Amino acid sequence: MRIHELLHAHLDGVDHVVDLTDERIDLREALRLPESVRYSRSGLDEATRSGPGAGTLLLCAPGPTAPAHAEPDALAPLLRELRPGARLIAVLGWRIGELPYHRLLGPLVDGRCQILAAAPVERVPVPGAQCAIVVERVERLATVPSYLVGPGGRARDEPDVPAAEALPTLLRMANEYVFLDLVSRPLRRRVVELERELADRDARLPTLQDELARSRARVAALESSLSFQIGAVVAEGIRRPVHAVRRMPRMWPFPQSGRNGRAASPDGSHRPDADG
Repeated sequence: MRIHELLHAHLDGVDHVVDLTDERIDLREALRLPESVRYSRSGLDEATRSGPGAGTLLLCAPGPTAPAHAEPDALAPLLRELRPGARLIAVLGWRIGELPYHRLLGPLVDGRCQILAAAPVERVPVPGAQCAIVVERVERLATVPSYLVGPGGRARDEPDVPAAEALPTLLRMANEYVFLDLVSRPLRRRVVELERELADRDARLPTLQDELARSRARVAALESSLSFQIGAVVAEGIRRPVHAVRRMPRMWPFPQSGRNGRAASPDGSHRPDADG
């Protein structure tokens, strides 16, 4: 997915996009914003003081390498100052398989922010970026995942726990689920590929076994042929001439003449003359 595709899917109600990434990162062209949406750049501290609310979408790039990336902890004050309805897209500067999502969970929960989407991204001008998340400052869980919903369709809140106190727990569970799904997605795809390869191999196994049996039978027939055996003796004779001379008469299919013109048996002994 391209970054503009992820952005446009969450532009409803947004009229201002604020870019908080490092000045050496140019995202504006990649965003492909419509004319109705204003674009501006801002520093992290300035954006924190302004307290963005509904209608504003922030762009940031948390990651392991400063100054191209922002430290996850540095985003915590900004997230706490967001007002309900404000959104933020974080282009994450880690490989998906190495994503330290636990470092992002705390600031997101403290800022009452819920992840609305998480997706792999490509061709985004942020060093090392392979994925991005879209978050929103909420006052209640936007969409309760099925594992948080009881048989009656209600969220599993304790009756005596106020909703405001339950929200951080629900947000942590929901956000962690989204992160785990993002990280495990390539692994699940690899599992499917391996299962398909295994099924193909199993389907081909009987054919390969038949081919192997035929090949073994053919090899055995060739090795038992007189031509093969004579060829082996000749090849051995190059290295050990004496042994070849001794073995060759025993393999020859025709009677051999011994001394004094007498026929020799295959084992080299002389046969008696027919007339005695």
